[in-house]
Amino acid sequence: MSNRSKSLIVRGMGRGSSRKEISIPLSELLPIEDHYRSKATLSNRMSNVFLTLLGTSWFLLLLWSGSTIGVLGLLFYIGLFISRKVKQTRAVKKNQLAVDLLNDMRYEDASFIFEELTLSEQNSTSHPVYIFNRGVSFLLSGRHMRAFSLFNSVLRGRIFSFSDAYEPILLADMATCLVLDGQVEEAAEFLNKASFAARSQDRGYVVFVQALYYLRSGQMEKAFFYIVENWDLGEQKLRLPFRCAMSLLLAFSARMSGHEEYVNSSLDQIAFSKPSLLEFHWLIKKWPEMASFMERELSKREG
Repeated sequence: MSNRSKSLIVRGMGRGSSRKEISIPLSELLPIEDHYRSKATLSNRMSNVFLTLLGTSWFLLLLWSGSTIGVLGLLFYIGLFISRKVKQTRAVKKNQLAVDLLNDMRYEDASFIFEELTLSEQNSTSHPVYIFNRGVSFLLSGRHMRAFSLFNSVLRGRIFSFSDAYEPILLADMATCLVLDGQVEEAAEFLNKASFAARSQDRGYVVFVQALYYLRSGQMEKAFFYIVENWDLGEQKLRLPFRCAMSLLLAFSARMSGHEEYVNSSLDQIAFSKPSLLEFHWLIKKWPEMASFMERELSKREG
């Protein structure tokens, strides 16, 4: 892989009116906001465990000695523990609500809740999960590299609270961001890692980005047969926006590879009757061929 394929070229203003380019390694592309930085580091978790054990031992010692302070301290500790559990339960419910909104393609509503969670739950063990979901909402709003930076934050900061079981999905989504941004060569490394690490239940995510990769690299025939052969995996595992996008990928690959009989039937599988370009802005933003295909097919259906 070339040096360029490992970095992102950022164009900005230099001194005066001169333009300046800065090459940022993709592995270093991270969000600048603190609440998008995963706090789930090993040192933080070990400190929390140590302080919990120390506090519990101290209160139990005082309680054993018959101290009133020990009794009050233990009651305070129990109350604090219950309060944190209630707060965590509420956060989990809010996260599930936002995920449901995301699956209903209500991206802005979902984004608002995920943003709240990344701000309010920075000390929670679930904080990386909320950062990840916020990244998905950025991805589905067409902010591909913004999403990539959040996914990279989770990938680099995951300890305990975001286990290796999530890594294939994380890597697949990072590859998706790069492919949709037009950085097809750069996506290959992340796609290969996702394919290698994926378990059977993660294969649907890899199928989507692999199909996307074939199409964006001009391998239309290969993409068509790959999607047909792996359709059931995507249908079972992907969330609704990506399942709908898979139907579009199949229709587009069928048109481009000469399998015309699949085009209309593929579009009919989309979960809503009148898809709009706006709902697929994240997919076609930097893909003019797909945008033109959608415009033509939509105009036919409206006619």
